[in-house]
Amino acid sequence: MKRTLIQFAKAPVPGKVKTRLMERYSAEEAAQWHCRLTMHTWQQLLSVSADSRQLWVSGDWQQNRPAHSWFQQEIFSDAHFIQQPEGDLGYKMTYALRQGKKNSDHVLLAGSDCPVLTGEILESAFDCLRQPDNDLVLIPAEDGGFVLIGCSVMLSENTLDNLSWGHARVLQDTLQRLKDLQLSYTLLPALWDIDHPEDTDRWLKHTRQTGKQKEQAN
Repeated sequence: MKRTLIQFAKAPVPGKVKTRLMERYSAEEAAQWHCRLTMHTWQQLLSVSADSRQLWVSGDWQQNRPAHSWFQQEIFSDAHFIQQPEGDLGYKMTYALRQGKKNSDHVLLAGSDCPVLTGEILESAFDCLRQPDNDLVLIPAEDGGFVLIGCSVMLSENTLDNLSWGHARVLQDTLQRLKDLQLSYTLLPALWDIDHPEDTDRWLKHTRQTGKQKEQAN
């Protein structure tokens, strides 16, 4: 079974990423949080066996020298960089999943906002796609969206069109759409994103706790 991992990311341009964090942080600091999240997610993708790892980047990142330089780090040396197409998030995700499915049996697509996504969770998502009569897998986000979506079938071009992106009901709208299209799916346990300043506090606390657990295990 061929497996493809896709990560969606934005160019780390101050003032253009994680703008809701700017209620507390400067534009540069918010961009640093974005960079940390992007790198964390990519590290998880690297920890999982895959035939292709793709980093789909939005914006004019190739013309932005600092952003382009940031993506030239050694950690991204294995990445297949792809420019995200124009359109809303649903169109972009459907397009990426369809492109990935052309050369793979199973495709997972994750955003770059979840600090608790792990390689073990990615493997669980792939396990779901190996189950018979299961077309998709989703990981909900606590805010009503979703952290990850994956498929084992070729989706139609309009699978995720015209959904309420950025609203708390987007997951429920997505699930209804899948039911309408007679697509089966599995939901894994919900995770949380970094969207607001208090979420960074939660991440720092989580990092301290996991660090202590590792020390105790050793």
